Amino acid sequence: MQQLGQPLGHSSEVFYAQFSFDGSRILTQDMDGTLYVWKVSEDGRLLQKINPAKLSLAVGLTPDGQEVMAVLQRA
Repeated sequence: MQQLGQPLGHSSEVFYAQFSFDGSRILTQDMDGTLYVWKVSEDGRLLQKINPAKLSLAVGLTPDGQEVMAVLQRA
């Protein structure tokens, strides 16, 4: 298998990843609940980091990859 770019910079293990519909972005979530939106390119640039107070039950991207949706656990 060929590596396509540098590993993404997470502080803990990644347990979720989703490409945007147009393939331009990747949404990832790690074990501490932090969400990351990455640009799909050679540099794999971080576009946004979201620190919800809780682990998300479900996450997703809008088709254009511009918005993130997260369903959080109740308090």
